[in-house]
Amino acid sequence: MMDKIYSSAADWWLVALMVTPPVIMLAAGVTTKEIRWVMIGGGLFTTGLIAVLTLPCRYTLTKDALKIRGGILVNSTIPLTKIHNAEKTHNPLSAPALSINRVAIRGANGKLLTLISPKDRDAFIADLKSRLPER
Repeated sequence: MMDKIYSSAADWWLVALMVTPPVIMLAAGVTTKEIRWVMIGGGLFTTGLIAVLTLPCRYTLTKDALKIRGGILVNSTIPLTKIHNAEKTHNPLSAPALSINRVAIRGANGKLLTLISPKDRDAFIADLKSRLPER
């Protein structure tokens, strides 16, 4: 089976929530005189920080693992042998995801392993389940 990469879905309101503060800082920096460079620098720093913490956000299914990439901090691998189920959810818990339309990845006894938000949840779940070892 070939590797398949699924990009993250992105809720417009969540993106707006992340983008609004730096935009306000940049706008304030352009319109003020005394602290212009502080505001512009803060806006650019915040924009860069958000970008490196969230981009890229993607999920790769290989023949033996689910690889999750969420910015520079989240780079994890879950062996398919540890995954027992995957189901749609709207769980708002923190996760390497840009949408709350998520997939809950569960291990033995229904233990939540992670939450992710691939754009096409149905295709992702079907692909993942086809790769899981027989139980």
